[in-house]
Amino acid sequence: MKPRLFWKILVALALTLALATGGVVLAFAVQTNFGRDIQAIFHQQRAERLRAAAVALRYGGRPALDQVVAAWPAEERARLRLEPQADGTLKPDLPPPRKRGSLLPAWPLAVQLAASFVFSAALAAYLTRPIGRLRGGFRRLAEGDLKVRLTPGMGRRRDEIADLAHDFDAMAERLQQLIASRDRLLHDVSHELRSPLARLSLAVGLAHQPGGFDAQALARIETEGARLNTLVGDLLSLSRAESEAGAEEIYFDVASLLRVICDDAQFEAKPRDVTVALELSPELADADEAPVLKGAPELLRRGIENVIRNALRFSPAGGTVHVAARTDQERVVIEVSDEGPGVSPALLETMFDPFVKGAGEVRGVGLGLSIAQRAIAAHNGDVQALNRPSGGLFMRISLPRT
Repeated sequence: MKPRLFWKILVALALTLALATGGVVLAFAVQTNFGRDIQAIFHQQRAERLRAAAVALRYGGRPALDQVVAAWPAEERARLRLEPQADGTLKPDLPPPRKRGSLLPAWPLAVQLAASFVFSAALAAYLTRPIGRLRGGFRRLAEGDLKVRLTPGMGRRRDEIADLAHDFDAMAERLQQLIASRDRLLHDVSHELRSPLARLSLAVGLAHQPGGFDAQALARIETEGARLNTLVGDLLSLSRAESEAGAEEIYFDVASLLRVICDDAQFEAKPRDVTVALELSPELADADEAPVLKGAPELLRRGIENVIRNALRFSPAGGTVHVAARTDQERVVIEVSDEGPGVSPALLETMFDPFVKGAGEVRGVGLGLSIAQRAIAAHNGDVQALNRPSGGLFMRISLPRT
């Protein structure tokens, strides 16, 4: 990121100094030219008056000189002197006036002070105004207002402060999503726990009644306990999906990981006669050329395995789940497709949310794809789901290669 604010301040300061220097030079030039003009006019007037006074004194004497001098300004009359000459005559003389202080030498200082004040005021307003907005935004965010956004108030700014406002908006947006997701997750968890707990309480009540039903009640208690255990395990996997990848930094071969996952999936799919076909690109199939990934291999294995298990669950008997992996520039792309019924367009946007189940799905609690998405996102990857034109669901997993 270029230091745009730095350059703005630097250019503004340099421009201010240039204007101040230009003002000083202009002031001195004006002062010099103006002084020269005044001196020229003064000497011309002095010479003309002395000439008129000398003519009047020579041909009319002192009375004629007094008549000529009477038209002069009082200051000129006060400075008139009659100097005696060697031949006994008098010669009029006008000594120059005393030099007085001029305001012209103060111009350069005034220009510099004015330029410095204007630049300081503009710079202070340019910096403090958006900083004040940022401060107000942080205060509102700390008070719980997650809808506050700062980028619209920055106008046309394109500098570091505008970038900071943009990052603040991204942070506020992410916090709003996380809190909304947390609230939705708590609501869904409480809803999912309520049903097995209610059946568990009912089974305990039946077990306490005299007259039989003990074996049936105990079987129901065992079933609901297993469901609760599965739900809690999935919730723990969901909460750990974002932390385990950051805690582990292991380099692993994605091709070997896919082979293990597909072998396990093929073993599970045997009773339903479903085939899991793995296709690796030449680069991934070559152990010497295959790229490696960095992160938590067990977490990523769990995420990809959930995607493949989801494809197995909806594949018809005798169908095939295709798993293909290839490299695309700086990423590793894994594609999983099945021959099932696919999903509705509305479900494509929500199928990775917690506790979302497909149409007609009765097993599980709807956390498998949520765990998969978070495990993949923890490795800076993403997963997309699309309906195949020929039928079935197509999922693309993209991971950055190391």
